[in-house]
Amino acid sequence: MSDNPSIPAAFHDLVDNSNSGAFMVLSVILKDGSPITSPIWFLAGKEGTFYVASAPDSLKARCMLARPRVAATIMSRENYARYISLRGDVVTTEFTERSDLYAQLVRKYEGRDPVRMDPMQVFQIRPFKISAFDYTHEDY
Repeated sequence: MSDNPSIPAAFHDLVDNSNSGAFMVLSVILKDGSPITSPIWFLAGKEGTFYVASAPDSLKARCMLARPRVAATIMSRENYARYISLRGDVVTTEFTERSDLYAQLVRKYEGRDPVRMDPMQVFQIRPFKISAFDYTHEDY
């Protein structure tokens, strides 16, 4: 495992915080050990981390608090054959009544300010493994 895996330059557009066409499919581990996935909005942080926010009582929030190892795929809505796959750990979490991160997510994905600000659990994910794939021009 790499201490600081990086995203190849050819895939930086997928993690550019101005790219509202890229989203994350986050996988967390349930209490019985089985995985569950959810599409989720994300922001790329500094030093290769990623931030997600969720309602504090959501299944994914409860799973990440109890079992902080996650996997995710980041892809574009326009081209599912080109994506980044990562495995990592939730390294910080914060409960907040008013999430600036959530406001940034709404601006990124909906192009507007949030109408209301519900309490959020904010998670920072630090990848320990990153792989990038582009099957756009493969013949099957």
